Amino acid sequence: MQKPIYLFLLLLFPACLFAQSQPDSSIKLDTFKGLPKEIDGCGETFSYKDTPLKEEKYIWITNLQGLGMIRVGGKLVHLHRVSETTSGKNHKEVYKGGGYVIVVKTKEVKQIDEETFETGTLEISFGGKVATFVIHGSGGC
Repeated sequence: MQKPIYLFLLLLFPACLFAQSQPDSSIKLDTFKGLPKEIDGCGETFSYKDTPLKEEKYIWITNLQGLGMIRVGGKLVHLHRVSETTSGKNHKEVYKGGGYVIVVKTKEVKQIDEETFETGTLEISFGGKVATFVIHGSGGC
């Protein structure tokens, strides 16, 4: 008699974990039209993976000195880097600001002169919501 209950609970538990770990698509990022004035000199710009870089529709921008920016609901959000780690061509940075926590994981794919091209993910947490986007971009001076 107890076997069906245990079997049911065993099947239900992974389903609950899966439902909780799904990204929340209600976090929508607006794109930048060009670089904000805060980016003077060196910087990084990232777009959605399926958006060509030449279109300059950026969703994540940094100044390479600890300042990151996103646009949400037409508002510019400034975030500050709180940690970073590098292992070979892999890089992870964590930014916080305006109630957002952003984890950027990138991998260098090529370098041309002083410009580095990267792919990776941008994970955004805000008010219990989490969304992950696949990104690509470049950085340099």
